[in-house]
Amino acid sequence: MDIQPPTLSESPAPRPLYAQIRAVLTRRIAAGIWRPGEMLPSEARIAADLGVSQGTVRKALDEMAADHVVARRQGKGTFVAGFDEARLVSQFLRLKPDSGAALYPTSRLLSLAPGRPSRRERDMLALEPDEEVLRVKRLRLLGAMPVIFETIVMSRPRFGALESEPFPHNLYEAYAARFGVMIRGGRDRIKAAAASAEEADVLKLPPGAPVLAIECLTMAMNDTPVEWRRSVATTERWHYDGG
Repeated sequence: MDIQPPTLSESPAPRPLYAQIRAVLTRRIAAGIWRPGEMLPSEARIAADLGVSQGTVRKALDEMAADHVVARRQGKGTFVAGFDEARLVSQFLRLKPDSGAALYPTSRLLSLAPGRPSRRERDMLALEPDEEVLRVKRLRLLGAMPVIFETIVMSRPRFGALESEPFPHNLYEAYAARFGVMIRGGRDRIKAAAASAEEADVLKLPPGAPVLAIECLTMAMNDTPVEWRRSVATTERWHYDGG
């Protein structure tokens, strides 16, 4: 697919040229010009279309690869990164076993219900005053062991189709494939906590047992909020790895 030189409206404030090229390419991935798993044009083609050197394009793509926006495949080219299990384990699942290889958890949907957002949820997700949310609760298991109890909140008008479909195991992949929303990432906020009665029951812990409470506001590549997630994780035999 051809790409056009950036317009004035696309051009960011003055910054290194490679960063400007990265911003243009990232915006176009966010807009769906290139979909997850699709190969980008060659570095030479991008450089010619944007009027910059191939080295500048390479540096932009190298940074995008480091941030898991694209994936380099030796001898094949550069592809828009998908959300396969390997990427989710390395980039998003920060809970790792104290020994042994990291695993991608299975999931069990506990509930999915529409509702009114709290004031904090409305502010974080930039919702309209009368906008409803979907509130999802699910259990993540590593092997047969319950490890993470998640509460996920998202805009109902935006993602309401999830109510009438089997709930996806890989939610980030579903955002991209079903809704055209490419996830950039988020920043975790972690606190030590004591398990509530509900959390203890789901995770098979004594009430008040120590847990990690991990909150994350997940952002799309166009810098709009997608979901707010609270993950309550057991600490026995597991640790949080910030990467």
